[in-house]
Amino acid sequence: MNVDAEDFRRRYAELNDVALLDLNVDELVEVARQCYAAELARRGLHREPEAPMESPTEIELVPVGEYTLLQEGQMARMILESAGIPCRLENEYSPYVRGIVVDPALGRIRLLVAANLLEEARECLASSACDPVSDEELARQAGATSDPEAGEEGQ
Repeated sequence: MNVDAEDFRRRYAELNDVALLDLNVDELVEVARQCYAAELARRGLHREPEAPMESPTEIELVPVGEYTLLQEGQMARMILESAGIPCRLENEYSPYVRGIVVDPALGRIRLLVAANLLEEARECLASSACDPVSDEELARQAGATSDPEAGEEGQ
């Protein structure tokens, strides 16, 4: 798959302002940086200078999950955030994410957490895993929510 400047222009034009400004410019190739800068200028946006980051030895980010479907990664991120575990999806706004599927030649989207929260994040994701619901269970739940005064259906 060949990606050219027009692909980058089109992808950056699709992003909202927050997503565009959230891109990690350091991860972009030169042609992507040029298209990125042009899109910022077209919208009249300016990036704030990066705040000094804590040293990598103080906060080490590690992957807690890898996803080929963007929606799966976003769902896992929401689960962790709702549990108060800070996290981020690596390359969520990459031009290589086509719709909801990541280009398989480029790997997966990784969900990152601080190394000291890795076990807690794993437990949280494992406890939030959805087990398939059987047809019998669905019928039982539907019956429990029906109106008892209406009587049984089909009489």
